Formats: sequence, C-alpha cells, structure tokens
Amino acid sequence: MSVLPVETIGTRVLNTLLLLLVALEPYLLNTLLAFFVNPQPPGPFAGVASTIYALDIGAIYAILALFTNILATEEKRLGQRLIY
Repeated sequence: MSVLPVETIGTRVLNTLLLLLVALEPYLLNTLLAFFVNPQPPGPFAGVASTIYALDIGAIYAILALFTNILATEEKRLGQRLIY
C-alpha cells in the first residue's frame, strides 16, 4: 500500500479485506491441524476447515494480484507521463 501513488476507496476496501483474511488464517490453520491430530470435530468449522482455508489463501492471493495489477497500471501511466 505504501508503494501506490494514490489511495482510492477500492484499494482501501481491498486492504481492509486483506487484513481481515490474514487475521483469519491462523485460526483456520489451527483448526485444520487440530482436525488432523484428533479426527473428532473440535469446533463448528472443523469439517470444512480445509475448504475455508483454501478459499482464504486463494482470496489473499487474488487481492495481492489485484494490488500488483493496480501498481503496474499506475507505474505504466506515470511512465507515459514522464516520456511525453
């Protein structure tokens, strides 16, 4: 976020969502590991912990890809301004 020259509402929302997903990841990983140690479900998400964990990681990578795309677009636009 510190590299982006302009912070818009969309990037702020994506950043907040990314922080939420990163905070959720350790809980899901702990639930997933506890399920492998003890097959009896210890909590409400134990049966689907691997699916939710995969979706969480996938969403994190998708948001990071969006940030990379936004940054590349901004750098390309800034570079064109400097050339002309």
